[in-house]
Amino acid sequence: MTNSTHTVCECTHLTNFAILLSAKPLNISPEVNLSLEVIGNIGVSLSVIAMLVTIVALVFFRSLWNMRNFIHINLCVSLILANLIFEIWVTHHGGGGIVDPGCRTVAVVVHYLFLVSFMWMLMEGVVLYVILVKVFA
Repeated sequence: MTNSTHTVCECTHLTNFAILLSAKPLNISPEVNLSLEVIGNIGVSLSVIAMLVTIVALVFFRSLWNMRNFIHINLCVSLILANLIFEIWVTHHGGGGIVDPGCRTVAVVVHYLFLVSFMWMLMEGVVLYVILVKVFA
């Protein structure tokens, strides 16, 4: 639906995006809603800053270069992109779900980036397993 001020997305199914983008408006006071938005924005900002510091540390210290840290860098990049895209969309377009093409596109991109993050976590587990097996085999 298009509102005069911004796009409001709606969702009619039970997926993680329906929960994230709140299919039904919560019956909470505007003060509580504002405090939740502020806490969420601060949390995402601190998370992105910490991941950027991690990337800078792993890239600029040559002694830290190895396969595990390459995986860490890629994991941080995918999480940063997912958080930024989601936060920018929610901040500028309100909550919602998947009805209009903009909501659908953001949902697909964020979903893809989280799947990429899970893949990098799996790769880190595989690398750690191989390292341990080589040591004890």
